[in-house]
Amino acid sequence: MSSAAAIPAQRKGLGFVGWAAIILILLFSSPFLIIGTVLPALFAPASSSDLGTLGAGGNGPSGDTPWYVPGEIMYRPRTAAYAAIIEWLQARNSALADTEHLAAIEAAGQKWNIDPLLLLAVVGQEESFVPVNWNPAILNNPWNVFGSWQDWQGGFAQSAMWAANTIARLSQNCPQGVSVLQWVNGFGADGTRSNPGWGYAGDQNWWRGVSQFYAQLQRETGAGTGVVPPISGNPTITEEFQQVDSLHPNGHQGIDMAADAGTPVHACLGGQVTYARYNDGGYGNLVIVSDEYYEYYYAHLSSFNVTEGQTVSTGDLLGAVGSTGHSTGPHLHFGVKVKGTDTWIDPKGVLAKGGS
Repeated sequence: MSSAAAIPAQRKGLGFVGWAAIILILLFSSPFLIIGTVLPALFAPASSSDLGTLGAGGNGPSGDTPWYVPGEIMYRPRTAAYAAIIEWLQARNSALADTEHLAAIEAAGQKWNIDPLLLLAVVGQEESFVPVNWNPAILNNPWNVFGSWQDWQGGFAQSAMWAANTIARLSQNCPQGVSVLQWVNGFGADGTRSNPGWGYAGDQNWWRGVSQFYAQLQRETGAGTGVVPPISGNPTITEEFQQVDSLHPNGHQGIDMAADAGTPVHACLGGQVTYARYNDGGYGNLVIVSDEYYEYYYAHLSSFNVTEGQTVSTGDLLGAVGSTGHSTGPHLHFGVKVKGTDTWIDPKGVLAKGGS
């Protein structure tokens, strides 16, 4: 069993008033009262006996949802797959095989933009999905945040929140050529610890076990995203996300895929067509498909096969590659934007989840 990275809990000090009150007690109270009541109350560890497996102990992590999380591990709703996930967990005699625990994992994943299946995979690596005949106290911290479940038992929901928050923070600035989970583990491609946030586990092979469980969960529960590339085959990327050039002095807000004019363009994921017309801002003929969390931009098209308000499924034909708008030749501009914000994410992260 590996231990999670010990990210210090955010504990508030007593402050001047609190310490002043303690000093007054020490000056004027009975020594027996001090020894028998005050000191134990100050220094006794927090009890988790009445938390229950979903109870909340202490303060959870605070902050805004981190949209910098790489697309490979970013949040996707998994509620539709609950029945299959529960059946998969039951086959492993897991104490997590119920909607209550899955809902707590889902909430943590949504808050910190981490795939709930990845959070579940980490429990698999840390505590073998917590078999029902194991110590029930493990359920108060099966991610082993703050060292291990023996060291901190803040309740299942709080533990899930801290684990998701930790994974999100450790995923920042993952170098090219390094697996995101290896980076979260704390190590670079050469096996040296190089993540400035240190890492989730001391065992440098921890990420391999998590990766195997993650892939297995997606494959065997049918809970993979089912992403398909907007252009079939393996098109050349002619311009990367955030690349700076004369056309994009503030950084490219997507990727450009080289293709011949007329090549079919498909929806990478399903949703509602919210835009299907010519765009004067440089996109030319543009289709935007929106799901619950993201907007997918397909630009410079030569023709449309959908209309605004239409609902499309993954793989549906949207239009054809063209060179309309600000374009130097036939290609598809594909962008992914966080719905309701001005935040763009790397589309290659979304496409990397295809075929799972």
